[in-house]
Amino acid sequence: MSRAVLFDLDGTLVDSDGDHLVAFQKVFAPYGIELDRALYTREIMGASNAMIGERFLSHLPAEEREAVLAAKEAAYRD
Repeated sequence: MSRAVLFDLDGTLVDSDGDHLVAFQKVFAPYGIELDRALYTREIMGASNAMIGERFLSHLPAEEREAVLAAKEAAYRD
C-alpha cells in the first residue's frame, strides 16, 4: 500500500489569502488597525502568528495578543 501526505501552503493548492485578510480585518478593527491588501501582503503573508502579534499588537499583553490571534483563526475557519 502506498501512502502519501498532502498539505497546502497557502496559495499552492487553494488561494485562501483573501479569507485570511478578511479574518485579520475583523479581529484587528476593534484595535483601530486598518489592514488593506497591500499591508497584508507586505507584513502578514508568510509570517508566524508570533511575528504578526509583535508587529501589530505589541501594545497588548501577551495573553491578549494570543487571544486576538486565536480569534483570527476562529474567524478564518468560520
